[in-house]
Amino acid sequence: VITVELKGPPKKVVRRASRRKVEQRSTANSGAFREGTADLRGDTSPYRDYLLQVRRKIEQLWSYPPQAIAAQEEGNAEIRFTIDANGSLSGYDVITTSGSAVLDQGALAVVKAAAPYAPLPAEYNLSRLHITATFSYRMGD
Repeated sequence: VITVELKGPPKKVVRRASRRKVEQRSTANSGAFREGTADLRGDTSPYRDYLLQVRRKIEQLWSYPPQAIAAQEEGNAEIRFTIDANGSLSGYDVITTSGSAVLDQGALAVVKAAAPYAPLPAEYNLSRLHITATFSYRMGD
């Protein structure tokens, strides 16, 4: 059994960091350029509906890299990616490595392959949205 599970970072850490980042950016920007930050789980995020669309798109494409299966590699790769207002992917990076370059690259590759994403809803009034997601790769018995 191979499990590929997409989950958000630990809630209490992300919630505090996300709120600070959104508040700092909201006050630092003069309204012309606004950024938001959320975790892909988005359970309590104001961007919940949009994040669900992004998550579904990624999950449709995501798979366990065959090379990692052969090497029996497991791990959690935490990825941060940025979607511009028009839905284009403007950046992506590994925040916390899984310990496997193959798994890390697999997570980055699916984020890139899922682009472009839907445009950010106008009511968000954002120029870009930074999203953090944890890609959990597990092999079972």
